[in-house]
Amino acid sequence: MNDIFVPVAASETACMQRENFSARAVETALAGLLESLSPEIAFAPGGLTDKLDGIGVSLTGFADAKENFPGGFPVTITLNGRSADPAFCEQFARIAAVFPREHDTLVGVYFGRIERKSEGEFGKIRHHGTPKQSAKLVLSCQIDLARSSFTPGETEAIPTVEDWSKIPFAAVENGVAALLGVRAGTLREEEEGSAVRVTGSAGADDLRYRDFSLKLTVRTAGCSNFERELARLLSMLPAIDVSQAGVEFNAIYCEEAMEFTHSQIFEREYGCGTLTLTARVDVAMSQGASNSPVSSLPDRSVTAFDPALLERSLSERVGSVLGLESDRECCRGEFPPPGSGVKPIASVKLTGINSGNRHSGFHIQALLQIRTPHRDELFQKILRLDSLFPQYDKTLGGVKVRAMLKREFKLEWKEENGRNMLNALLSLELIL
Repeated sequence: MNDIFVPVAASETACMQRENFSARAVETALAGLLESLSPEIAFAPGGLTDKLDGIGVSLTGFADAKENFPGGFPVTITLNGRSADPAFCEQFARIAAVFPREHDTLVGVYFGRIERKSEGEFGKIRHHGTPKQSAKLVLSCQIDLARSSFTPGETEAIPTVEDWSKIPFAAVENGVAALLGVRAGTLREEEEGSAVRVTGSAGADDLRYRDFSLKLTVRTAGCSNFERELARLLSMLPAIDVSQAGVEFNAIYCEEAMEFTHSQIFEREYGCGTLTLTARVDVAMSQGASNSPVSSLPDRSVTAFDPALLERSLSERVGSVLGLESDRECCRGEFPPPGSGVKPIASVKLTGINSGNRHSGFHIQALLQIRTPHRDELFQKILRLDSLFPQYDKTLGGVKVRAMLKREFKLEWKEENGRNMLNALLSLELIL
């Protein structure tokens, strides 16, 4: 039997033994011991990383070296765990049940005794937007310095404040937009679609990660379309361990319920919703992120259209509804003067164009006019026109029209060539 020299705790030799002590070596050794007891769980020396579920093993305290434990160095180890596995609490309880235990050696570290220092704790948390079970257990460990040789494990390199601060907002915004299949930026006035915008950044509590807040906005016409787009987006969250635009996202998730309302745009019901997202970025893995800025709203950009062709197409559409021959009974522009050989009943003309400083598109005013000496005929045609509008997402004159809306109706009596003529005027607004 080999004798082990155990120096007095306060002696110079004992002090030299404690100088060789390595916290990471103890964490690695205990993690290896626990993994041999419960191979179905991942154990992480130093604590769990943001991406890893399992149990973190962290040295969290020291106690005085006492003479009644010759050569011993008492330390406190905390086990913190989390998992979405329903069996996790049962697995953690089995680990807690193996203590106290004595005389374990692993990776050169000799544990004289390991015992529970406090009661285990179970709880529920949300991690990356996912409900998980949590567990905590504090252990007291006696390390036999005379029988241990410490080989410090590799420690994780921590990014600098400069690394943390130079993660570009534009790359995060573009990355989340590409992953969700939406536009980066905001929805413009009266615009339909989905867009995401970075709205904030959390402080540098942990330089390994950077948390960004984003606002996801959805606006679509019709309840069913809105529900489908919501379902599509929510089915993609949380997004775990994904990369885009040079940014490594540990997670993109939401912790709050989506707020949505229904509103009227162009007198049509739209579903409008907003959702606050959190994007956690791995700083070290995202140093190559593109620094190209999010494209700002460009100068006004419109699709050229031919007003005459648009007016003619609208005239033909009105004539077909009223059963009138184009150019003879339903004309574009003003009614022709007497003696011209044609006496149209209806006319269609554009009366105004307004862009409203919008990024794109036009609001075009049009006037439909019907004249006849017969009241009954006039009202029948007016009712037919009334049933024609509003219309949405149509094509006139080769241009997409988002909406054709009724604005104002007037009825006038005029004398013409000794006859009373009834004039009906219906103002329209076309949204291009």
